Amino acid sequence: MSSTTNNVQYHEPAYKRIGDRVYEVGPQTGNIQYHKPSYKIEGDRIYEVSPSTGNVQYHKPSYVIK
Repeated sequence: MSSTTNNVQYHEPAYKRIGDRVYEVGPQTGNIQYHKPSYKIEGDRIYEVSPSTGNVQYHKPSYVIK
């Protein structure tokens, strides 16, 4: 049986919330990755936002916050 750990994966991207948006943060630089999709929080849903247009992608799957 393998054991599970709850170690923080510092080599993986992190996410930063600014207002109603969530942005990916580069693991090496700590810089916000504005060229990658961000996410918008609306009520209990999270929607993807296009990095090129800034439009919420309502036609793509969303996530539910519980």
